[in-house]
Amino acid sequence: MFLMQAHKFRLKILMINSEEHPNLESSIELQKIFLMHELETIYPITSSGENRYQILSVELPRNFQNIDSNEDEVSAALGFICHSVVMMSKYLSVPLRYRIVCNSSRSAIQEDGTKIMPLFQSRVVERDQLNRGVQLLTRNIDCILESRRIPIKEGALLG
Repeated sequence: MFLMQAHKFRLKILMINSEEHPNLESSIELQKIFLMHELETIYPITSSGENRYQILSVELPRNFQNIDSNEDEVSAALGFICHSVVMMSKYLSVPLRYRIVCNSSRSAIQEDGTKIMPLFQSRVVERDQLNRGVQLLTRNIDCILESRRIPIKEGALLG
């Protein structure tokens, strides 16, 4: 029921905007904004203090070198981020440098078509592999930010 109402609302917005903006590029840009807003609703990212963030109420570690959080929480948060990055790239038509394999809390990222780096924490995953995976994911986020001309914080992990 909710999805049906949201779809009708979206159609109304598009009809109004297409009347006001006959330019096709404007209509497409408005559609992208709408989709990004919907994605923000699905995966809300909030600040929980100084340099601390949460996605869907799951806290992200400040530093992936020293993870003091629960393995399952870190893995779930990275899975949420992976899915949101893939969806953003599709909505905004931005190709990602590194292929992301979305598999919930067991997601991964492929480096140059060969190595697959895990984006989850586990006893069998080496810390260096996880760190490299997070670096590649951060580069994908940077691609999206650059495409929208959003400034990138130097040295920041995950954008």
